[in-house]
Amino acid sequence: MKVLITGARGFVARHLTRKLARDGYDVYLTTHSGIKSNKVNTVFPMDVKDVMSVHYVLSAVRPDAIIHLAAQSNIYDAWQKPTETMEINSIGTLHLIQSILEEDLRCKLIIVGSGEEYGAAAKTHRLLTEESPCYPQNPYAVSKFAASQLSVQLSQKNDLNVVYLRPFNHFGPGQRKGFVISDFCSQVALIEQGLIKPIIKVGDISTYRDFLPIDDIVAAYERAVSENIPAGIYNISSGNPISINYLLHKILAFSAMTIHIARDEKRFRPAEVKSFAGDGSKFQKAAGWLPRYDIDGCLLTTLNWWRSKASRRPADLSAISSKTSGSRQS
Repeated sequence: MKVLITGARGFVARHLTRKLARDGYDVYLTTHSGIKSNKVNTVFPMDVKDVMSVHYVLSAVRPDAIIHLAAQSNIYDAWQKPTETMEINSIGTLHLIQSILEEDLRCKLIIVGSGEEYGAAAKTHRLLTEESPCYPQNPYAVSKFAASQLSVQLSQKNDLNVVYLRPFNHFGPGQRKGFVISDFCSQVALIEQGLIKPIIKVGDISTYRDFLPIDDIVAAYERAVSENIPAGIYNISSGNPISINYLLHKILAFSAMTIHIARDEKRFRPAEVKSFAGDGSKFQKAAGWLPRYDIDGCLLTTLNWWRSKASRRPADLSAISSKTSGSRQS
């Protein structure tokens, strides 16, 4: 089966590419910039804002399935560049669907959205289902919600096989800074190397969030490709919210260093949504998928990945600076 993955340079895409290749899929990739090929996969340059470049790739590959990961996913950047965020995440998705129709492809389209789309609906403290209302609270979430509505309506109108996934928080080795677990792990790694003071500055860590290890996420995406799932929206979630405080202390317990936690008033904003978690039973029943990887084990794997980066010479440390403002809880 030929599978096209958009946004190949992203955190999830790199893990997903390796898994699908190991499992025998014929994997093709797109990236907005950078590499044009690698040793294993064919890589196409593609800008989702340019519908002609999307047409070119679909015509060249004619995939059996597409996993659409290309996105502007940084919330800070979304606030700074809301128009560009909408163009990439909403209009870019529309370009992909239009191109599938115009190229007359009968492929499965898997679009990856975000649990962030539910936004303030989580104030009820109940597990969020696909029937929960969406009250997105930032431009990134708005752009993804718009993409979900376009996807559902166009798939129904044109009888397209569109599976729209809403993953909740996930983490693992290779995730960049700006996400809470990567921020914690990167700071611990730098502290252990003596490169920063043994203090981790935090905001509100009393909140609870629904986390999955990256291996569970990519296993779910592969199931979305391989299983005969009805078109529609599906949560990818554990249903078990974990406190940020627990995650931080678990990461600290993996270190032999004495590391202090300091509340930073600049980062402290009492969260309006204390607990944010999703009911993933719809996808679990449709795809036969269940979370199976150990959270604590993945935390250690992620910390070890950051340790490997911190152990390099100081000239290589610019990518893992100790700045942690704007961390996302995913």
